[in-house]
Amino acid sequence: QHQHEHQHQHQHEAPAAEAARWDANPRNAFPPEFTIVSIRARPSFDHTIARGRVTWHDQTFTQREWALQLGRWEEAYPNIVVKTQRGKTVVKSTRHETEAQRGKATADPKNRLFCWEALPRNHDSSLPKEIREHFREDSYGNVVSDKATRNSGLCFFDVDHIWPWSRGGRSVQANFEGVQWAANRWPKSDNIVPSLDLEAMQCGLSMAQLKALVAHAKHKAMNKSRGANWTHNLDKLVYWLTHGPSKDHALTNFALDTNRTTDGAALWSFFEAWSKRADAAADVDADEGRKTDGRIGSRALAAAAEDKTQPTVPAPRTLAQPVIHLSTNHSMVECHGPATYQLRAVLKGPSLGMTFDSAEDRKCWFKRVGPNAGEREAFVHELELECAKQGVALKGTGEAKTADARA
Repeated sequence: QHQHEHQHQHQHEAPAAEAARWDANPRNAFPPEFTIVSIRARPSFDHTIARGRVTWHDQTFTQREWALQLGRWEEAYPNIVVKTQRGKTVVKSTRHETEAQRGKATADPKNRLFCWEALPRNHDSSLPKEIREHFREDSYGNVVSDKATRNSGLCFFDVDHIWPWSRGGRSVQANFEGVQWAANRWPKSDNIVPSLDLEAMQCGLSMAQLKALVAHAKHKAMNKSRGANWTHNLDKLVYWLTHGPSKDHALTNFALDTNRTTDGAALWSFFEAWSKRADAAADVDADEGRKTDGRIGSRALAAAAEDKTQPTVPAPRTLAQPVIHLSTNHSMVECHGPATYQLRAVLKGPSLGMTFDSAEDRKCWFKRVGPNAGEREAFVHELELECAKQGVALKGTGEAKTADARA
């Protein structure tokens, strides 16, 4: 056994000075002892064997050997970020790149598209086409979406450096992978892939949870995968997963917050409560003259703020106010736009009593009003008040098309 361990040590041991110089060549995206396959390889553990066995990239180790190997990598490839004071600004850089150059590369739409296209396509026929086309799994089992364009939306993905930038990894596509943003910024951070806790890395929405949510959306639409109710439920779900509530409260450990449940009704209730709680808290902040920080209801984000060694999440971007577009004529008032689903309950409620028209050329809420201009103006005023309560702007005075004319 000791001889076997010694052979492993000899096989993987490299002079520290040689390892430290690997990034002198700007063409090296990661250390030469790794390949484009091995930098992504994860270990598997077999605890049924005496002393345990670890398999990594077609190599086997005892548990002790594996611990020594991880320690060697940690020593050979440390954090090499240099901080330089330039006036009032601290500039971080590695041998060949500054932090700004790294940020430019990871935000580049071409690199984001490269990472998205590298993820396996979703061919699950039980999911609607929109979900199959725009939602995939990252390599750690987190659902991500190319529709999640806002930073910190649950299914937003980061362009991750597989070999960490802080350890000399280059900002090139050979070293890029799409990873759910919270998984990338906390458990991944600047750790190398072989050392990761894979359960901790699956901290976002799982594919099983997504399927449960879609099934519940269909259940709420009377088990019909078509029609106005189904469309609204699906739109709401996609919005939750890609944008979140209008006040932007990040879910940094969705798996922990939901206890990894695959109960669709429970998950739906979680999102509804989260959205209402976030909006209500943000409204209180606004009323008291404070800016919302986007952290209410997010235990992991608050914990990260306590730990100064963890990377910080960029401040959430301020979203434009949701807008409903209004069209009227002598007998009809119509409301158009994606934001109408936020007011669905209000629009169809007893106060407004509007009806949804799901025809492809309309997709709007409408209300027939009498020819009297005063009656129409009174209804529009009531609509404005309800929109204002929900933080939605009502704009436009375009000409409405009557349903009769469409028919």
